[in-house]
Amino acid sequence: MRGDDGILAPAWRALTIGLFLTIFVAAIEALSVAAVMPLVEQDLRDLTLYGWVFSAFFLGQLVGISLVARLIDTGPVRVPLALGLIVFAAGLVVASVAPSMGVLVGARVLQGIGAGAIPAVAFAVIGRAYPDELRPAMFAVVSTAWVVPAVFGPALAGFVGAHVGWRWVFAGLLPFVALAGTLAVRAVRVVPPPTTPAAARGDDAGDVPEVTATAPSRPDRRIPLTLGLTAAATVTLAGASLDGVAGAAMLVGGLVGTMWAFSRLTPRGTLRLARGVPAGVALKGLLVVAFFSADAFVPYAMV
Repeated sequence: MRGDDGILAPAWRALTIGLFLTIFVAAIEALSVAAVMPLVEQDLRDLTLYGWVFSAFFLGQLVGISLVARLIDTGPVRVPLALGLIVFAAGLVVASVAPSMGVLVGARVLQGIGAGAIPAVAFAVIGRAYPDELRPAMFAVVSTAWVVPAVFGPALAGFVGAHVGWRWVFAGLLPFVALAGTLAVRAVRVVPPPTTPAAARGDDAGDVPEVTATAPSRPDRRIPLTLGLTAAATVTLAGASLDGVAGAAMLVGGLVGTMWAFSRLTPRGTLRLARGVPAGVALKGLLVVAFFSADAFVPYAMV
């Protein structure tokens, strides 16, 4: 099957739909929780951990990406995908029965780990299985899987939270995670591991053409750096929420560690907005921070 038959041709249909659905459910969770957090705070009564519900998710994503990176580089992608979906589902279950804000924060860590693994696997699959001419279309599919939840997710979550209960914003996703996981894990079995010799694209009609994949040259260096960045960012956030000398020391130390790890994970010159790719990476990061910060606290300010 040649790539010019499109991403929904029989050879690609199951893989395309499976990847879309897995990213879609993770995106809904990332973008919809803010709409019900005022209800959560009214129920669990712990405003001090309000921001941690969001921070825990994004810090968990960094951990998830790091944990699955080696699995993606050395074996079949169905393993990290299945693990990511299982951890994500476990986080949904814990959140749906959370008796306190602290437990909810822990559940959000699990959700973040799973949500970090899912797109990491998806991008690996796109690069490993799809021919060059279909990859732009697949990147558009990934973007669509985020755009649709961004438009409709918060309104739907707000409706569910107001009329059924905020816990169903988490529990209600479980059937969709099961469906998406079943389709995606079965579909990615045709994707070759990085070390598998691949056939030329388009040789076997009806099968997804295999592509030789090459693992990154320095994965072991990036994994501990990413985990270190996560730990340093956690210390920074914890220090910002504490008073006194201990809080100030944690804040300063965490910021130093965060900047150090960040500078080694990003293109040279990112922190000083060097022209070209470094400035683009820095500005994208600032936009993400600004968007999700506003997304987290604007709903609370409105009630």
